[in-house]
Amino acid sequence: MNDKLAGFACIVSASKADLIQYWVMASPPQQAVFAVQLMLGRGWTVAVANPRLKPSYLERLKLRPDEMRELSVLP
Repeated sequence: MNDKLAGFACIVSASKADLIQYWVMASPPQQAVFAVQLMLGRGWTVAVANPRLKPSYLERLKLRPDEMRELSVLP
């Protein structure tokens, strides 16, 4: 198991009709958009919402490289 924490992450927004979700992924922005789009499927509009998080917020998330999760609140 990889115990190394990610040094960077970005927030991706996904919308479909009246629904908006925010995801954070420890990867470059283009890769994060692709991963979220692939996971959610057709009908979702996906874009980078914040290309780089503040180090203090990233530290609290404790993301591993390429890890992705949905956010309940925006930083």
